Amino acid sequence: RRWYQHWWAYLIAIVVGSQLSFLAAVQFRIHFAEAFFVPTRAMSNAIMAGDRIIVEKRAYSGRAVERGDIVVARIINWNATVVVCRVIGLPGDTIAIRNEKVFLNGQPLEEPYLNLVDERGDVEKLMNLSERTIPEGEVFLMGDRRRLSYDSRLY
Repeated sequence: RRWYQHWWAYLIAIVVGSQLSFLAAVQFRIHFAEAFFVPTRAMSNAIMAGDRIIVEKRAYSGRAVERGDIVVARIINWNATVVVCRVIGLPGDTIAIRNEKVFLNGQPLEEPYLNLVDERGDVEKLMNLSERTIPEGEVFLMGDRRRLSYDSRLY
């Protein structure tokens, strides 16, 4: 009998094949795309609570982040908490918030995507923010539903 005619050859093929499939899936998740569950309403109406999204990890490999982009970020200061927010400010921009209105480089920011429903949220006290400059290599993120969003105002 040849080696491939034994039962153990098929067992080895199954084990090796399943291990290779697992490694390929892990590498795909690390380098190309990852699925996320969105538990909060911080980005509604663009992304609703309970939505599942797939994030393309190489989306910015050939271009820079732009104001208005929706991004998924891991916040290192919050034990690598994952947040889904909109890019509001870019490196070098100055940003301030007065009475729930965002001022970017001294001018009011037009935000047609904003969802200012009349509800109380945990971060309602953060509707004012003194002027600050966004450091190089960082962006300022905010959710579309400001009163419910944990975002750059907190870290």
